[in-house]
Amino acid sequence: MKSIRDLCIELLISAVPKIMESFQENTGRFIFGGENGGWGITNQDVIYSLAVLYKDRGQRNIYCGDKKILNMALLGGDCIRNFQYEDGRVEFLKADGSKWGPVYMPWTMYYWLETYDLLLTELGDRRAEEWRRGLILAMDGIKNELNRASVHNITAWNGMSVYRAGQIFKREDYLRAGKEAIYRIVKGQDPRGFWPEHGGPTTHYNLVYMHAIGLYYYFSLDESVLESLKRSLDFQMCFTYPDGVPVETIDGRVKYSPNISLMALPAFCLFPKGRRYARFLLEKSLERLGSSKWPPDVHSTPLIASAYMNTSSGEEESILLDSEKYVVNFDKMALVRRSGKWFYCLSAFTAKPTPNRWGMDRQNHFSLWHKDVGLIIGGGNSKNQPEFSNFIVSEDGKTIFIAESAEVKSSKNGDVLSLKYGETTCFIQPNIINDQEMEIDYAASSAKSFNRNISVRYNLILRVQPGEILRTAAGFERELSEEKIELQNEEIGEWISNGIWFLYLPPDANLLWPIKPFNPYRMDGSSPLKSAACIVWGEETQVSKRTFKVKVAGSRW
Repeated sequence: MKSIRDLCIELLISAVPKIMESFQENTGRFIFGGENGGWGITNQDVIYSLAVLYKDRGQRNIYCGDKKILNMALLGGDCIRNFQYEDGRVEFLKADGSKWGPVYMPWTMYYWLETYDLLLTELGDRRAEEWRRGLILAMDGIKNELNRASVHNITAWNGMSVYRAGQIFKREDYLRAGKEAIYRIVKGQDPRGFWPEHGGPTTHYNLVYMHAIGLYYYFSLDESVLESLKRSLDFQMCFTYPDGVPVETIDGRVKYSPNISLMALPAFCLFPKGRRYARFLLEKSLERLGSSKWPPDVHSTPLIASAYMNTSSGEEESILLDSEKYVVNFDKMALVRRSGKWFYCLSAFTAKPTPNRWGMDRQNHFSLWHKDVGLIIGGGNSKNQPEFSNFIVSEDGKTIFIAESAEVKSSKNGDVLSLKYGETTCFIQPNIINDQEMEIDYAASSAKSFNRNISVRYNLILRVQPGEILRTAAGFERELSEEKIELQNEEIGEWISNGIWFLYLPPDANLLWPIKPFNPYRMDGSSPLKSAACIVWGEETQVSKRTFKVKVAGSRW
């Protein structure tokens, strides 16, 4: 069996041709990423991946001593130094061309620091001094910011980076500041294994905390941080789809992405179950290589490189994801169930909306995944967009689309999520029939009588992709594109389908496409078409139940 380090080096090597292709020798820039391509400062992070490959003498590494990748790493580091302002900050320039102001870019500064340490004997005196000057400017600035930093994923990363800089530059003030920041982060963890941001967990950014604290442990051997990493490992394993993708349903910041995250591998590998989880994620990633749908992810290579350099080997223990049947009720705040080919998540995490652009409205509480298809229903939250809420309740002229409280329960009758909107309680209850079919009940009840002053709109948020063909039982057929589709129930009939699955609908169902979510990572908040949802909706002014049936076709028509 291959070691975890073997799997890491295989992924690193697979990305090198794409990195080489992206390199501009005259500028030292790597041109890739972003919806429209282009250059952003974090593109330079790959210099660490190249430095690791250049220096590593492992038998599987075909790039050891390769002068071409050494040259790219050196010029890439020069590019960072040349891009710095006098105080060591850089312009936060993204690959889409947007500018977000001067920052001490956490990720880039850390990877540049490790590249400096690895390649010090290759730099030459002049370049080494120039890099050192730029790195100390940045680390001085980061250290000063840590003094007033709150518990946040960037604080965790910067604490780890400054601590590491203290080792490399022999600076006690760096070591002290980094350690204090990490201790503050560990203390701020929720006992359930996540670091709250904007009122609840974020499966994506939880990995940033873990990666940073995991590296800090390797640098310091400080065992006081291990218990927090163990708790967060259990949390992450619970909220992972069977294909290795993080579950977005409980994430209050980031929407669904089909990409497997390889962040936090160093932290995972500190524990027997974590080593099995790391292997699971790496093997799933390697299975995708060679597919045009899944080109090598160059952005992940610095994370993989840091895992390759900082990994604990040892025994592995089986994990939930090795089984095809399990259920976890997460403190009545969320539930995941795997049964054969089906997996679903019910989230009861609620929070008041925040004006902060990075915090989404916790509104989309249900996701459904199938082994042969991937994600069918769900996709995550948005901001100020009621269409992405499972329910929209109108009470006496007041519209409520964010649940005030929620709870998930299991019984012999199944799993039920209850969501409270004002005086109205709405319910979602999935029911797996067999490996190809399942039903989903949406229901509502109210302390008041349902009349013209109270109504409930349901939304079923479907994940479909541009280029797929949408068909209905009534004969409608169209390729999904930017063109708006708005269908009434008589134009739909009994079902809709994308050729892989069929969704059988209640008679009052309507359909909208495309509904694009708010994207905080774009200056104007816009999202590409691939992030759009197809919304099936209906409205009822009487207490009632609506049943949807999902049937996986097995193959596209």
